[in-house]
Amino acid sequence: MSLLYPTINIVVQVNNPTDISVTIQNIKGDLYLNNVYVGNVIGITPTTLSTGSSILRIPVTLSYTGVAALIQGTKTGGINLRFNGSILVDLITLPLNFEYNI
Repeated sequence: MSLLYPTINIVVQVNNPTDISVTIQNIKGDLYLNNVYVGNVIGITPTTLSTGSSILRIPVTLSYTGVAALIQGTKTGGINLRFNGSILVDLITLPLNFEYNI
């Protein structure tokens, strides 16, 4: 982490209900908090998702307005987290869009 490019790591649990392990080579996209751009994901360390449950660490490079939104969002109590991007799984690029309300 540096002052020019602050980064946070989002850690998520991913469930693989199949009996086939896959490798995630990369994730790219934009992260929004309460409809304010927080930062972007420009890659991950390749990770194997085994059958069942796996942990995925996603580094997000923050924008300065995003840092302010992140702090403000934790104060208000209601958080809407949205990601628009793509994921590279076993050399196949797929859209990856999700939204969570906390």
